[in-house]
Amino acid sequence: AAFWFRRLDRVAVKGRTMGVEIFELLGRRDAEAAAPAIIAPYEAALAAYVAGDFTRALAGFTALPDDPPSRVLADRCRAFLVEAPAAEWSGIFVASAK
Repeated sequence: AAFWFRRLDRVAVKGRTMGVEIFELLGRRDAEAAAPAIIAPYEAALAAYVAGDFTRALAGFTALPDDPPSRVLADRCRAFLVEAPAAEWSGIFVASAK
């Protein structure tokens, strides 16, 4: 691909159960440039989040304090550490409003 992306989240709108992957365009790839530094730590934290390891995910997201998506997911991790998601939770964020 000619561009760098990162997976932000998997969301479902209110009334739906199927999630849609959301990606962020981070820039154009070229032969000399390495991947943006945020991709690896963010993706590792996101993988922990989806796996339900909210402590590890929170540590990863809080290590990226200037990144708005990381702050959103860190807040979700904090909430899930207080009250765990339902047993059938699959990592999909279900929006409460359209």
